[in-house]
This record gives sequence, C-alpha cells and structure tokens, in this order.
Amino acid sequence: MFDIAVCGEGSGGFVRALKEALRRRGAQARVIEGMPADEPDVLVCLSAPRRGASARVIIAEGDAACGTLSSCRAGQIVTCGLSSRDTVTPSSTLRGGLAALQRELTTLSGGVAEPRELDLSALNGAIEQKMMLAAALLLLDAF
Repeated sequence: MFDIAVCGEGSGGFVRALKEALRRRGAQARVIEGMPADEPDVLVCLSAPRRGASARVIIAEGDAACGTLSSCRAGQIVTCGLSSRDTVTPSSTLRGGLAALQRELTTLSGGVAEPRELDLSALNGAIEQKMMLAAALLLLDAF
C-alpha cells in the first residue's frame, strides 16, 4: 500500500476528499495528514513545500511551489496550475471542471499515464484542489 502525506493549509478537507475519491474508485492508499517521520510515496503540498521536503513524488501548486521545489528531493514533481509548464492545468471550469494532463506521468506502480483530458466533475473541492486530487489518483492508477 502506498503512503500519501498531505500538508499545508486546508489539509483536513483535502484528506477527506482524497479518501472519498479513493473509496469511490476502489483504490487503496494510506492517507496521512501532515509530514510523517518516514518519506512518503507521495507528498501533496497545498501550500509551498517546506525546504528539503522529500518523497517519491511531490504534488504542488505551481505558483506556490516555484521558489522551494529546487530544495526538495523527489523522483518526480507534479505541479498543478495555470502555467504551460505545469503538469496538470485547468481546461474548463464548467460543469465540475476539466483539466489537462500536459505530459506523461510515471505511476507509483511503474505504469505510464498518457497526456489527456481529465473530467473533474466527480471530485470535491475548488478547481485547484480537484487538479491535485486528479494528480494523486493518476499516480495510483485510479483515474
């Protein structure tokens, strides 16, 4: 089972939304609020990641993370936001939202998630939160 740590302001609501999304998809992961003692498989940073953060994969909001990501250790960094450099970007906010996966992601199981449109309507939260949820679900082969 993979560990997903969620840190930053509003992490409680994100943790609930992630657990609900995992349950609906029949996927399993241990979801932890806050930074665990051991390096998690995925670290979701709802605000700028702390300097020196470490995980197999870090998911962060592109704008908030730009200054600190260079000090983080991760095999893969996934950013969500409005920039063409971000990995997941919104493509529509109508009817629950759509996002685009801009480039390939390596999933935690070693598979590949190909670039495509992502229907966010079944996820809870604002569009920024939905994009980060989608990124976590893609990494778990659950989207």
